[in-house]
Amino acid sequence: VDYEFLVPDNPVLADTVRITGMKTLNETRYDQAMRRGWKVFSPADVALHRDLANSVYDLVRWAGGASLIIPSRVTECVRSARYVAGDRRSDRCMVWVVDDQVLGPTPVLNPADTYFMAILTASQSSMQFGDRAPWGAIVVYTRMNGDRLHP
Repeated sequence: VDYEFLVPDNPVLADTVRITGMKTLNETRYDQAMRRGWKVFSPADVALHRDLANSVYDLVRWAGGASLIIPSRVTECVRSARYVAGDRRSDRCMVWVVDDQVLGPTPVLNPADTYFMAILTASQSSMQFGDRAPWGAIVVYTRMNGDRLHP
C-alpha cells in the first residue's frame, strides 16, 4: 500500500520563545539561605571585604561583630555573645560549615574564596545540621569556577 502525505506550504507564525539558563549552584544556595531566613551577607557585600581580610575571622568580624565573640587566636573558636564569661555554657563553640560540609570549630579557610556567608542561631543550625551544629553555625559558601569571573 502506497500512501502520500501532503503538507501545505503555508507558514505559521508562532509566538516569540525566550530561553533562559539555569541559575548557578551558588545562586541557588543563596536563594535557599534567604528563604530559610538566615542572616545572610550577600556576595556583593562579601566581595567588598574579602580582598581586605587577612583571615576568615576578619570577614566574620565585619559581618557580625556585635553578636559574636571572635577570638584573637586562630586556634580558639567563635562563640555567640549570648553566652557570658563565667557561664559554664560559654565553652559552646559555633561550628563552621563550608559548602554544606560541617568542618568543626576551627577551620582553615582563605577569605578570597568566599562567595557569600551566613550566621545561624543555635535553633537554625540545629534544624539544618542536627547534632553536628547545636550551638550555632557560620556557613560559608566558596566561589565556584564561574563565580570567580563574576563575583
